[in-house]
Amino acid sequence: SKIGSSLDYILVYQKTSLFNLQGLELSDKDKARFEDSDNKGKYSTLQLRKTGSGDRREDRENMFYAIKDPDGNDVFPIGPTGYESRWRVGKKTYLEIEKEDLIVWKTNKQGINTPYVKYYLENRTKQVSNLWDDVDGNKKGTRELTEIFGDKIFNNPKPVGLIKKILKISTDKDNKDITLDFFAGSGTTGQSVLDLNKEDEGNRQFILIQLPEPLSNKIKDQKLALDFLKKLKKPTNIAEITKERIRRVILGYGTSPSPINDGFKVFKLDKSNYRVVDEIEKSEESNNKELISAIRKRIQSSLIFDNSLIDGYKELNVVYENLIKEGFSLNSEIKKIQIEKNSLYEVSDDKEKNKLIYVCFEKLHKETIDSKEFTNIGEDTLLICFDIHLTDSDKANLSKTFKIKTM
Repeated sequence: SKIGSSLDYILVYQKTSLFNLQGLELSDKDKARFEDSDNKGKYSTLQLRKTGSGDRREDRENMFYAIKDPDGNDVFPIGPTGYESRWRVGKKTYLEIEKEDLIVWKTNKQGINTPYVKYYLENRTKQVSNLWDDVDGNKKGTRELTEIFGDKIFNNPKPVGLIKKILKISTDKDNKDITLDFFAGSGTTGQSVLDLNKEDEGNRQFILIQLPEPLSNKIKDQKLALDFLKKLKKPTNIAEITKERIRRVILGYGTSPSPINDGFKVFKLDKSNYRVVDEIEKSEESNNKELISAIRKRIQSSLIFDNSLIDGYKELNVVYENLIKEGFSLNSEIKKIQIEKNSLYEVSDDKEKNKLIYVCFEKLHKETIDSKEFTNIGEDTLLICFDIHLTDSDKANLSKTFKIKTM
């Protein structure tokens, strides 16, 4: 017989020293240790003498010194078998602790005064251990997914509790920290962020990436998911499972649905909305007449006709492509507004509200250009419109107010 495997590993990497590993919330058992209290709140105590490994004088010579007990006697850190030990802190830090009234003296069984340090319950967290025996495994993940979808449609999903624990120690709930999952699968990471935000009123965000890998009827483990998506009349690929899970988590699921006041956007990687023109190559065998003809067509295409964009383009897709190119967040606010006789898209970055982009797909009228709507515009405000719709005079007038970019 073999020993069953119930151990898995999580690899953790820190790219820069800016990363701050958070502590974990104390359990009820941990909180029960804080039995004493004073005017600062509940507290527990820790022996000032270092215990365990590295507790000898030779380990930290500067932490072996005498301190005065309440009777005025010198007390040194002495181990249980009489060896010279050390304190947990140096002399300078000890004096600061003593000044803050954080030292408590207790008399041991031998009648010896022993110093302890107070530490308070308020804002106290627990250091993360390298053994997580309080997290359920993939069986719990499967049960969670079955509750959402009504059936087991995805193999080996990660449990929400595991991802939430990772989020607790790696993100700041008030800092709009972003969690990126390159292999979103069933969408556990998205649900974990939403659930944790609901629990502690956090502002964490997530980006899930999942290729639209097709599901196959021939693979036993994928048949349920494929039939599920067909019933919903959705494309039969894994990415649709990811999206559907997040939708159901937000709307609420199960016998006692609990909706979440949140949302998400879906983006698909696609080709540019701008026409990609093949390069005009010249070699010794090139025919000059053919080169001249190709150049004329290029000039005609880019200057005379309004066809810098692909056929059948969607205005909103073009807006998103441009805001990405300008370094704006995908969470930017996009509003379609009317100024005089023109419709424009107004884009404001969600991080820098004073940064604006205006996108116009129409010929700008003089009344629009001279409109009071464009007063008090910041010097970084960008106006994007078709070059063919602007005269030299228009460009000169607009450049007094905006940065101009043409399509």
